[in-house]
Amino acid sequence: MNTRILYLTDNHLLAYQVNKKTLVEVQLFPPGPAGEADFVKYLTKDPKTPVIWLVDTTQEEYQTTHLPHVSGRDRSHLLTRKMRRLFEYTPYTYGVVQEREQQGRGDDKVLFLALNNPALLQPWMNLLTTYKVPLIGVCSVPLLSQRLLKYLVKAPYTLLITHTPARNEQSLDGLRQSFFLNQQLQVSRLIPLNTLAPTEYAEYMIGQIIKMQRYLESARLLPVESNEILTVVIFTETLLLKTLQQYPTAPLENLQLHFIDSHDFAHQIGWRSTNNDTVYWHQLLAYHTAKHSWGLSNHYAQPVETRYFRYRKIRFRLYLSALLLLASAGTVSYNILEQALVIKQQGDDKERQVAQRQTELKQLRTQVPDLPIDIVLMRNVVDLGLHLTSLHLSPRPAWEKLSQVLLRHSNLLIEQLEWGIGATATEIFPPLATSSQSGIDRDNEGTTGNNQPPPVGSDTQTATPPDYFWEGLRVQGKISPFGGNYQNALHLFESFIVDLRKQPQDFSLVKELVSPYNLRRTLQGKIGDSEKDLTAPYAVEILIKHKYKRDPSS
Repeated sequence: MNTRILYLTDNHLLAYQVNKKTLVEVQLFPPGPAGEADFVKYLTKDPKTPVIWLVDTTQEEYQTTHLPHVSGRDRSHLLTRKMRRLFEYTPYTYGVVQEREQQGRGDDKVLFLALNNPALLQPWMNLLTTYKVPLIGVCSVPLLSQRLLKYLVKAPYTLLITHTPARNEQSLDGLRQSFFLNQQLQVSRLIPLNTLAPTEYAEYMIGQIIKMQRYLESARLLPVESNEILTVVIFTETLLLKTLQQYPTAPLENLQLHFIDSHDFAHQIGWRSTNNDTVYWHQLLAYHTAKHSWGLSNHYAQPVETRYFRYRKIRFRLYLSALLLLASAGTVSYNILEQALVIKQQGDDKERQVAQRQTELKQLRTQVPDLPIDIVLMRNVVDLGLHLTSLHLSPRPAWEKLSQVLLRHSNLLIEQLEWGIGATATEIFPPLATSSQSGIDRDNEGTTGNNQPPPVGSDTQTATPPDYFWEGLRVQGKISPFGGNYQNALHLFESFIVDLRKQPQDFSLVKELVSPYNLRRTLQGKIGDSEKDLTAPYAVEILIKHKYKRDPSS
């Protein structure tokens, strides 16, 4: 998203534009009627591009306090009431919960900020609202600097020192000192920088660092008892940086200095400057914010001042929704059209086949005028012929599949093997007859291990042949050697059944007709039974489904 950056100080307003991988200064607007007139011209040239407003001023106040821990709407109301009491005369306030106490009541630690002089921002903001320019938010530079701390050295107590430029003879360069506790802003101050002569600059800088350290200790922001180290990060240009590095720092206690060259840091965050001009902290912050504006927190702007940006987001969402609906409708229409073309093609093919068959029928009636030929009769004759052809099966493939399973179960002896085919499952084998059971326990007759229902159409006859027929194998035998161990015999039989059912591509249905273990027979027993008279018979019925062959042209 293309964005513009407005940078407001105590003395001027600057407009920036992100140009590829650098930040370009577009125009400077001094306070007063002339600057406001130029600002109006700037806005009217491009009133649609969103704006991010950065405020870097001495008229910003910071207060840290503790509030009871609440959440949701209660937290918002509590923060609003507290800000009204702390900053009674300005609408530009902001509060952010930084952390929660680990001891005591578990209160929230909250940082409150405010612009003490609304007149600094209000004239420019009125013009922005008048010309309906979408405003993303008004952000405090010290608080927004937290977004760049991830590129710096990490320390619990950090003092960041940056510069602000002078734009006229009446203003001086500025020196901003921002203190962060665990990467979160606590306090910041902007003071004049009287000189840029390297030696005097280094002496002045060290003196201001010591003053800030004493202030933090007196304000209990930096613990004195534990002698905590204050990490000082100095962000400046190359020439002044070399002088600072050579300046004697032996008298400094509990201070650890880190020097950052502004050009090196700019390159680190993706800035590609083509000249050797001074790069300021606020410029890098503006560039980084413009590149990562998604999820940016608004600090000071009122809802009425950001409404045009909200309207813009709503329009964008509506346009996106309309585009998605249009794309979905196009996709559905294309699929329907594609299906219609396929159906039309199939209909044309059928129409040609019908015309061809009618032509052949006319020729046949011409050749055999006395033969009564009917299309339905011919169809039934062809279907019957195809069904009869399908029923000419050899039992060999089924026996080979069964033998492959039996090879893995050598204890199962086969005494009788039956094979057959039929239109329904019940036509293949009759029920086990009493005279042919050879001692097989009749109490288990008709049981099925998997409790599957008979195949559809197995007990009914239809006028037309079904879509498939059945091939069946009935295996009867006994477990040998047996030795009276019914539990072991049952285990061998169940293993055999499981092995058969693991091959549904070969065996469509497996029925357990007789199991080698019958609890009632075992309990009753017989007087005088010997171990050699005991047997473990079994019977299994295997069904294989086959489809009838169909006429390819039908």
